[in-house]
Amino acid sequence: MSYQVVMKQIKAGNPLPVMVFYGEERFLMDWSLEQLEIAVIGKENLAFNRIRLDGKTCTEAEIVDQCETFSFFAQKKMVIVDDYEALTTKGKGKLARLEAYAAAPASETILIFLYREGKPDGRKACVKTIKKNGGILEFARIDRKALMGWITKRVQAGKCRITPDAMEALISMTGYLDRNSEWTLYDMENEVNKLLDYGDRKRWITLEEVEAVGIRGLENDVFRMVDAITRNQPKLVFLLVHDLLESGEAVEKILYMIARQFRLLALAKLHLAKGYGPSELAKRMKVQPFVAKRLVAQATPVTQKALDTHLEQCIDADQAIKTGQDRNLTLEMLLAQLVSK
Repeated sequence: MSYQVVMKQIKAGNPLPVMVFYGEERFLMDWSLEQLEIAVIGKENLAFNRIRLDGKTCTEAEIVDQCETFSFFAQKKMVIVDDYEALTTKGKGKLARLEAYAAAPASETILIFLYREGKPDGRKACVKTIKKNGGILEFARIDRKALMGWITKRVQAGKCRITPDAMEALISMTGYLDRNSEWTLYDMENEVNKLLDYGDRKRWITLEEVEAVGIRGLENDVFRMVDAITRNQPKLVFLLVHDLLESGEAVEKILYMIARQFRLLALAKLHLAKGYGPSELAKRMKVQPFVAKRLVAQATPVTQKALDTHLEQCIDADQAIKTGQDRNLTLEMLLAQLVSK
């Protein structure tokens, strides 16, 4: 992972002189940049030896000139260029001087191109030169193992520990690992901080506390919505869907998640009918134990026929939207059907 590459460079005392940072996980990108700044020039010298340029307005000459200027009161300096368009597909023309600099950079300067939007164009000669030296670093979303390690460290930094089921609940409720999830580690950090601020800080964070804090995530909100449907609580159902719509969630995505939840419940119901408990159900459905327990609790009071009917209603609503029906109205009509007795 890119942040690990940066940390290895720092520990070795030899960070690459020219690097490109890009990717979805801005938290790790910002954290890596901060660690580099501290290691290379120190907090006390940031005002003198950290140059920040706007990549949408600065020129190639400005970048190279800044890199070739001597540092003040420190052995090294850093030049950070934000969203430099010339290295992306939007850029036009050659970057002969910058390419030459990347091939033979100043020994006392660390040049970093930081992309919060877009990414470098690998076809450009300058990008190829940087890549040749290992300087293209993508900060991608992290996997389950890395996420669990990250959460553990954040919790320990707050003088707490977290139980395994609370960890699984936190990950599941936020939906960070879901395909197309828009959650970032900045969002995860906010949720961890909520848990650290909940009650006594010197303690274990439990499953009950994760549920009590009310973590917001699309998957968790849809679970609560379907739970309210199975309990015939229309006010809560419409409150949740309106909150999701106001937060910018697409109707199609909400509908997909509702149908997905009913599909999971229907499958869980079939397994329950065969006498399987939560542990066996988790293995057969390939879900986390925490999710399996929630599915069992939600599926138990509902009939198989009702679940099949709800799934058919979701399919009909999806078809209606695809054939031109009003999205919001179709979703509200579906929910009205789902909560009607």
